Amino acid sequence: MPMIPPELLPFTRKAFPCDIQTLKDNLRQDDMNDVRRLSGRDPEEALRRGCLRSSPCVTFFMPGKPEQPVGMGGVVPPGIAWVLFHKDFLKTKKERDVFLKACPLVRNWFLSRSVGGFMHNVTLRENKRIRRWLRWLGAQELPDTGRGPIHFYFTKNKEDNRHV
Repeated sequence: MPMIPPELLPFTRKAFPCDIQTLKDNLRQDDMNDVRRLSGRDPEEALRRGCLRSSPCVTFFMPGKPEQPVGMGGVVPPGIAWVLFHKDFLKTKKERDVFLKACPLVRNWFLSRSVGGFMHNVTLRENKRIRRWLRWLGAQELPDTGRGPIHFYFTKNKEDNRHV
């Protein structure tokens, strides 16, 4: 497991199998929809496969509560990024503040772990919240072909990502 950068340690730790058990039945509905329709797997299987194949695979938590996961994510080589969150996460201002602070840091670390500084993510067309979030993070949305999921990519180039 790659070492987690010090700036991420207040809200990020190595993922463990028990985190899968905590999150599998409690994903946000739009994350659940993506998992089922894009991977064809149930949430437990998708989280397990993500955990096994990602380098890194981490669990996110609120500062001071590492035993209470609010999400998991990772990079599946060469550069497929994924993050899934608990349905009760982001309900308070404090959670939203931690999330907004963490996002660019996690994105930059994931990019540093990807091959060639390139990452890919995909979501369903109807997941407007996720699409807005990915664009806010600096991902480029590929043109919608009208025939399936929406693809996004991140690169390390500052011209391509405003927050990198």
